[in-house]
Amino acid sequence: MHAHLSLRLTPSPTLLLVGGVAHLALLGVCQFGIESTWLGAAFSFAIVVSLASFVSEEQRKRGRILMLDDAGLVVLGDPSSSLAGQPIKRLTDFRWVVWLSWQAPAGASCLGRTTSLIVLPDHLAGGEWRALKIWLRHHATFINRDELDAP
Repeated sequence: MHAHLSLRLTPSPTLLLVGGVAHLALLGVCQFGIESTWLGAAFSFAIVVSLASFVSEEQRKRGRILMLDDAGLVVLGDPSSSLAGQPIKRLTDFRWVVWLSWQAPAGASCLGRTTSLIVLPDHLAGGEWRALKIWLRHHATFINRDELDAP
């Protein structure tokens, strides 16, 4: 695959801040809104585990490279592995966030696997956000997920 566009991802400070505040607010509700000590402790533990998982997942974006080619293929690569595929039509493109979903190509060992990635402008450096939006408009060729799911 010849990469038309190669974007290096970094953890998003905005997403970490919003996610952290949401988790802490929910933790506060559990601490002061649940009278049962055991139930409050169980929910608090689940929220702390969720926060740790969220931060870990966001930190794993460091060093990953999103490669987009002229044929519309997407590859998310990192030093240990890569996930390639064709974008699915259910792409969500707001002005401030892009939610990419792609399906493994035919013949791949993980056929049927859908991979998703949320990208905010601060995941990318400089003018890469604009380059991503242009690629989505002009190069992305989508497959229809509903056709894949049909019997």
